[in-house]
Amino acid sequence: MLAEWAQIAIALFTAVTALAALLSVRRVEQDRRARLIPELHVEVICDVPNDQMRLTIVNLAASAREVRIMGSIGEFGFTHNTPPTTYWQSGESRTYIISMPVLPRVEAYVFAEARDLGKKFLVVATVGGATYRWNLRQAEKLSPAAEWHKLFPGKPLPLDLKYPQMAIELVERHR
Repeated sequence: MLAEWAQIAIALFTAVTALAALLSVRRVEQDRRARLIPELHVEVICDVPNDQMRLTIVNLAASAREVRIMGSIGEFGFTHNTPPTTYWQSGESRTYIISMPVLPRVEAYVFAEARDLGKKFLVVATVGGATYRWNLRQAEKLSPAAEWHKLFPGKPLPLDLKYPQMAIELVERHR
């Protein structure tokens, strides 16, 4: 009788150990996959002393490609596409100057989207800090206009504003 209980205890211990190993492997795989997906941070800075509106985008995780920026600040809209062959490295930040008047107390609706190097995921980050990650197969069905309306419901597209296409110029790039 005691031998049977010992065998049951050994079998239970083996099962628990196997489950722990399986969970550990799953966690390592999740971490590895997370390191392959970019994570963007978007910030609009109203620099009153220098009379500039700046947009800073930082890639905090894996390398990104095909980064697109779209936004509106007050009645001023802008869009910017990086060339498809341009990669944003992990930790890289870029600062743009938007050619528009300084508007210190106006809401900004801006998003930056990027694809991972394997072109499996579309990552979208907004000024408010919201980040979305979509499977690229599902996200390809979204046009930029549909994506805008999904992120900012009820807000007009940047190209539908009074001043639709403000110039945007890269001024700083840090790695």
